[in-house]
Amino acid sequence: MFILAISIGVGLFLAIEPTQQWLLLLLTGLTALGMSALLRTEGPVHIDVAGEHFHTPPDAAATVFSFVVPVLWVFGAGLLAEYVTSGYWSLLAALGVGVGFGVIVYAEIDSLDKLAEGYQVARFTLNVAAYVIVFALFAAPYALDLGRISSALFIGIAAVLMTVELMREAPMPPLQVLIMALTSGFLLAETRWALYYLPLAEFLSATLLLLQFYVTTGVLQSALLVRFTTAIMVEYIVVGGTGLLIILAAEVMF
Repeated sequence: MFILAISIGVGLFLAIEPTQQWLLLLLTGLTALGMSALLRTEGPVHIDVAGEHFHTPPDAAATVFSFVVPVLWVFGAGLLAEYVTSGYWSLLAALGVGVGFGVIVYAEIDSLDKLAEGYQVARFTLNVAAYVIVFALFAAPYALDLGRISSALFIGIAAVLMTVELMREAPMPPLQVLIMALTSGFLLAETRWALYYLPLAEFLSATLLLLQFYVTTGVLQSALLVRFTTAIMVEYIVVGGTGLLIILAAEVMF
């Protein structure tokens, strides 16, 4: 029912014209409340001495982290769907957002228990979803028609949140993760500020920010974990350079 409610809510948001941004914010808040209730009843499954199955509620830190991806998925994917779809395509987009939300919720529940059989698959699913959310959030300032300063702040905050989400399983002290997230957010905000003055198409700008996010978080993580070898350096140079050339070629061609 939770997943169906999200699909219907996103469908209403996409169907109503003119667009009611408050409706998406309300749906995002209700998603947070729903996840809170869900996480209180779900958790790692254990078997007691009598052979009975029972759930243990996740700790506070795990609960907070488990909010990030589902809540931002509803906000980011819903906003992106409003920006790129119209007519009957909106119904399909609402269904896609609902199905994606369901997959994320199940992955979040499976990721609560690191010893669970599906833990690695769940973490991979959440990481893929995180990058989709990153792109949606980086495109959001264009959809919301934000100004220069507000766009930079929005991108910086989004980068901080998603960096923390991606790095939460890394073998790093919380302070290092926070410093890494703040550094990533600052660099992305600076880039968004600069893009305000460049004649780059909106989705190409969001793609460029996504590319920078991938390279920045990857390089920072490798450096902090003392794994920044020549091979890793070459990998990020090739990925970053190739991605930049594709973006520039797309801008020239289209």
